[in-house]
Amino acid sequence: MSAWYNQSLDRLRRLPGVEDAEVTSALPHSDDGWLDDCQVENRPLMPGKSQTALRLTVSTGYFSSFHIPIVSGHLFSQSDGLRSQPVAVVSRAFVTRYFPSENPLGHRIRMGDGGSNQTPWMTIVGVAEEVNYSLWLKERPAAVYMDTAQFPPDGMTYSIITKGDPLAIAPAVRKTLAALDPTQPLHGVQTYAQFTHQELTGMFYVAAMLGFDALIALLLAAIGIFGVMANLVAERSREIGVRLAMGARREDVLKMILHRAAWLTGTGVGAGLLLAFGLAHGLANLLYEVRPDDPVVFGTTTAALTGIALLASWFPARRASRIDPMVALRDE
Repeated sequence: MSAWYNQSLDRLRRLPGVEDAEVTSALPHSDDGWLDDCQVENRPLMPGKSQTALRLTVSTGYFSSFHIPIVSGHLFSQSDGLRSQPVAVVSRAFVTRYFPSENPLGHRIRMGDGGSNQTPWMTIVGVAEEVNYSLWLKERPAAVYMDTAQFPPDGMTYSIITKGDPLAIAPAVRKTLAALDPTQPLHGVQTYAQFTHQELTGMFYVAAMLGFDALIALLLAAIGIFGVMANLVAERSREIGVRLAMGARREDVLKMILHRAAWLTGTGVGAGLLLAFGLAHGLANLLYEVRPDDPVVFGTTTAALTGIALLASWFPARRASRIDPMVALRDE
């Protein structure tokens, strides 16, 4: 498989319009990474403890293709192969977790739980900047990168950077790979934008349903406020009639009802904000790169709820200001 990847990448890079071609076991934000056991040489594990890291297999040019900076050490080289000393590049998070006070370069690690998937001891030759391989997890796990030339997996994802439309070269890519081995399957050809959209489809559906539910809740709240204020006006129709008969202006009646509505709205919105603020902080661990105290969200939500509540109250208040005092007194 190592020879297959080398030959296929060499041919793909020579296609017209292709700037670079690499292979990886997991793309950034793909959630395809394999969290595996990790062991550091001469560091026995404590009973009941475990060490894990994201196991990633990439081609030599993966880091430069995805613009992943190297913090220290060096990357894989063309001389790395099946017969050379196994090497690995680790992420900054890996160093922070397992080498907090020492230089990791030169230390040896291996992946696997002791079964058939266990790798030989690998020497750490470089430290790469952190990359997020999940759309949902806020914490970036420790990662160990292995070279496909030394650890060729059975299946990989080709990443091809083109000058024009990526899908325009898809037939040429299929033809190139089929020329090497027609039995090798190639599926899921798509742009990175299509890939991320597909990954987020479920979240888009959930967000749309939550938005629809929120609109229904807002409509029900407006109807409820309208009903409460209409009932309040009906109960105080005699009082309003007396006020008008005693010389009160209709504008004063309108202000009186709206003042009452504003007080009730402020009390309700204030209590709701306190509950929402506490709930958002409680759910902060489930939100990815979303501030639980975002002032824009809380500000626009408060303004929208206040505006709708006052608008729903305005119609009963306007009706109250138009009450005929003689009719109101006679009905009582």
